[in-house]
Amino acid sequence: MTNLVIADIVLRGAGSLLRQRLEKGLLTGQLDGDKAKHLVESRGMVSTLALWGASRLATRSPVGLAVVAGGLAAKVLYDRGKQIEAKRRARKAAAASGQSDS
Repeated sequence: MTNLVIADIVLRGAGSLLRQRLEKGLLTGQLDGDKAKHLVESRGMVSTLALWGASRLATRSPVGLAVVAGGLAAKVLYDRGKQIEAKRRARKAAAASGQSDS
C-alpha cells in the first residue's frame, strides 16, 4: 500500500511539472519568457479549481467533453468577435480623424 501512495505522489508531481513546462512553452511563443512564467505560476485558487473541474468533466463522459469543448469554442468566437469589433472601431476612428484633418 505504501508503494502505491509513493507512486501516486511521484506521478502527480511529475505530471504537474510537465504541465507547467508545457504551459510556459506554449505561452512563450506568444509572450516574452518572464510574462509567460508569471501567468503560469501566479494562477489563483479559483482558476486552478475551475481548470481542474473542467478537465474532470471533460474526461468523465462524452457529454462532459462536448460541454467543455462547446464552452471553449464559444469563448474563442466571442474573443474573435471582440477583436474584429475593436479593429472596426479603430478603422472608423482613423477614417473620421483623417476626414476632419482635410
